[in-house]
Amino acid sequence: MAKRGSSNDTLARSRRSQLRGVVILSVYFQLSLSKYKAFIRKTESFPLFKSLQDDNLLARLHLPKAYVDGSKETGPSDLIAQFRKEGEGFAIEYTSDEFRRFYSLAPEVWEALATGKEGGKLVRCLWVINARNAFTHLLLMGIIHHQEDFLLSGSPLKLKPLSQVALARWIKAHLKGDSPYLPPGFSLNYGDNSTVCRLVGILSVLTPQGMRLPLKTFFPRRQQLYSQLIKAILDEEEEAFREGKLRKAYTDEEIRQLLKQHYGVSLSRRTVSLYRQALGIPASRDRGNQRIYPPPSVYFSLPYPFERGSINANAPESPGVYEIALAEGRFSYPLCSSAVIYIGSTHNLRKRLKEHLFPNARKADLANIQQTHKLVFRYMILPREKIRSIEKLLCNSFTSIYGALPRCNHLRP
Repeated sequence: MAKRGSSNDTLARSRRSQLRGVVILSVYFQLSLSKYKAFIRKTESFPLFKSLQDDNLLARLHLPKAYVDGSKETGPSDLIAQFRKEGEGFAIEYTSDEFRRFYSLAPEVWEALATGKEGGKLVRCLWVINARNAFTHLLLMGIIHHQEDFLLSGSPLKLKPLSQVALARWIKAHLKGDSPYLPPGFSLNYGDNSTVCRLVGILSVLTPQGMRLPLKTFFPRRQQLYSQLIKAILDEEEEAFREGKLRKAYTDEEIRQLLKQHYGVSLSRRTVSLYRQALGIPASRDRGNQRIYPPPSVYFSLPYPFERGSINANAPESPGVYEIALAEGRFSYPLCSSAVIYIGSTHNLRKRLKEHLFPNARKADLANIQQTHKLVFRYMILPREKIRSIEKLLCNSFTSIYGALPRCNHLRP
């Protein structure tokens, strides 16, 4: 019984010792970079530290793939490093040399020091620094490993879903020993997602493109990421509408196919619909008419040269709406460029179009453009009672897509 009790006491002491170690590390893992750097410098100022260095018993090493750029030391207080392209991969460029340090003592020296008061204090401090620097280095290398596509491109659309739990598992596998990112033989039986969370909450990095990002940026949730991808596809849809490359809005099924084709993301059509609704974006049947110019309900004629003979030959003496545009090239508008320069309505299309040709016409700016550009016109015949409402529809559609009225329109209808 005594022997079993002794064994239980030993196990209990071991567990208490491990618990104290975890508590100590958790405290130092929460230190800001400035306080942590001060702690390292204080540790290296111990007389025993200098004595061991002079006797070649204590070596100050650097972690693999860890460099330093002292010019960034005066940057933001939470900035720990920059990811730097190196060959076919990445390296980490720390803002201060202290963050890449690693201390090596022979096991027998380590054990001998641990029994003394001064030596025990130094050993604990070195253990804390080794643990935090190694864990932080693995955290950053893990981000590189999982988010390489984003770091290469700088595009948020290249981020992949990544949880802190998943990265903590990746780190623990490397802490068991023989990691290419740590000194040979180093291992640490510490670290879980709460440890990752502590560091993620207080650190930021620079991407290869120079963007400063908090570490939490690299851990997007699936819902956040998929919503972002769907929004990107719909932004492309809107741009295609503005440029006249698209006449029909994407259905949820088409969005699903584009997600798979462009981003390798497989979602059901129903899931796409739920994400789209959460973004406050209407269904395709309600989006199309809002972003097409001219709207599907307007059927213009073919374009004809904006010249007297062409107007006499092609424009009817009927009520309707008309559009005048550049025959070649485009004018810039706030959102994108367009060839359209004027939208109008009239009870007599032929008469009104010929009036725009007169040098002293009301539209002097239109006459000025005629002197330097070839123009074309097209029209749509309408009942008299509808011409104003269709003109208003055209102007509103144009403004929503291009950001302003056509160049020669000065008042909304």
